[in-house]
Parts: sequence; structure tokens; C-alpha cells
Amino acid sequence: MSRIWEWLSLGGPVLLILIVLSAIVSCISIIKLWEFFEARLNDVQAIDQILEKFSAQSPEAALTLANQHPSPAAKSIGFALRAIIQKGSAPQELVLQQAAEYLLQKRSGLGVLEVIAGLSPLLGLLGTVIGMILAFQQIETQSGQVDIALLSVGIWQALLTTAAGLIVAIPASVMHQWFEQKLLREQLLAESALARVLNPTDINLPRLSA
Repeated sequence: MSRIWEWLSLGGPVLLILIVLSAIVSCISIIKLWEFFEARLNDVQAIDQILEKFSAQSPEAALTLANQHPSPAAKSIGFALRAIIQKGSAPQELVLQQAAEYLLQKRSGLGVLEVIAGLSPLLGLLGTVIGMILAFQQIETQSGQVDIALLSVGIWQALLTTAAGLIVAIPASVMHQWFEQKLLREQLLAESALARVLNPTDINLPRLSA
């Protein structure tokens, strides 16, 4: 425990900021993982079942299935099906806009991960610069004669903040990219499904699970 406090004192305020950012990354990642799990993203089989009901001339049954599924793709299909049932057709632009809004709701918090992934290495570099400044100041006070004990303070600070910046940035970047890839696949799934709903007579549209 004393070793940790020693590192914190050597790392200075930059290291404390990086620790706070690391906690934020952990919280956002856990929340989004649970949110994505509950939303059942990229569930191709469920979307295929909805489309099969629609293809069997049962839009009401398809709508019931769509309403039971929490994913943005299913909600987008449900929005289109309600318009078709009530009005006989669904405006493509309006449906695609609504689908984009469903996906946008799932992107909340991802911008913070992206910012932290880019900011953390810069903060680490700032700590390195501060550490080197302190080191050279120690050399100056010794009239050019280097005292290893005094010089080590600046070097420790430089090494700790650089490492901490990378330790925070790498997981933040990995999680951000993973979440974005999940949403991109969900977007493609929604667009493919909506194409089948809005253009049911187009025989060239493949099955989603094909």
C-alpha cells in the first residue's frame, strides 16, 4: 500500500487525473456492455423470424414479434410495420431516419470513450515533460553535478505518467471500437431488414442469415 502512495506522489496530479479517467472508462464500459446485452444486438435469427412472418402475409404477427424484441433493428422494423398496417405504406426516408435515431440512442457515452482514448496519451506525455523539467531543475540546483537520488524523482514521474496514459488509452480505444463495430453490424442488419419490408416484391434481396 505504501508503494502505491509513493507512486501517486511521484506521478503528481497528472497521474491522479489518469486514475479518474480510468474509473470513468470502466464505468462506461460496464454500463454499455449490460445495455448491449439487454438490447440483444446483431440477433439475425430473431430478425429473420420477423421477416418470415411478414413474408407470409402476416404483418400483425410480424409486428408482435418486433415489439417483443429490444434491438434497434427490431424497433425499426416495428416502426415500418405500424406505418404499413395503419396507412398501407411506410415512407422510406422517415423509416430510415427513425432507425438512425434508435441506433443513436445506443451510442450515448461512446464519445466519452473516444475522447479519453485520445486524451490519455497526451496527459501521459504532459507528465513526462513535467518530470523531465523537474529533473533538469534538480541538475541545475546541483551546478551540473547529477545527484541520482534527486534526479530519480523526475524520472519516476515521467515513466509513471507515460505508462499510465497508455494503460488508460488502450482499453478505452479497444472498448470504443468494439462497441462501434457492434452498432455498425446492427445498422447493416436494420438496413437489410428494412429493405425487405419496404420492397417486399424485390426477389433479389437475400435472406439475412444466408
